[in-house]
Amino acid sequence: MVKKVILSFALVGFIGILVVGAVLRTQNKTDQVSESQDGQGRGRSAQTTPVNEDEHVSTRQQRGQGNRDQTNEPGASPGTDEAAVEARVTREGTVIALDEEMLTILLDDGETLVVEGRAWSFSQEQSLAVAIGDHLGLTGFYEGNTFEVGQIDDITTNQTVVLREGSGRPLWSGRGRRDA
Repeated sequence: MVKKVILSFALVGFIGILVVGAVLRTQNKTDQVSESQDGQGRGRSAQTTPVNEDEHVSTRQQRGQGNRDQTNEPGASPGTDEAAVEARVTREGTVIALDEEMLTILLDDGETLVVEGRAWSFSQEQSLAVAIGDHLGLTGFYEGNTFEVGQIDDITTNQTVVLREGSGRPLWSGRGRRDA
């Protein structure tokens, strides 16, 4: 009888721990969703950093203000799967490192740009075959300080892979619920 009571308390305690864990996880996910609606919180497809710490790049250059094309494309409102694309930006550079996890490019202006995560794996699924030393053109947009790659052009081999629609929606995300 005592064993049954102790076992019952242990089972109730274990279920209580699971419920508390589920509540905390749900709250954490809710916080992440609200951050991503503000343009933050999601994984990055690319980020730029200066090669030298002594090299100073103005905030205007980091956000691509000086490099932006004049072709403004409408973006989606916050809270959708699509990013708010204000203007397309084209950056060029040379591949300095690559593996299955990431592609690292030394941009012509001296910054490095890293393409990783789903953007890099999707480009590999689309048969992008780059090599160290290849010259690339990267077309995309800035979401905050993060450069989101929309298209990779291997200038060395004349190969192009499109990763995002003009609205910024990733092609790997499927059609979603907007079929109507």
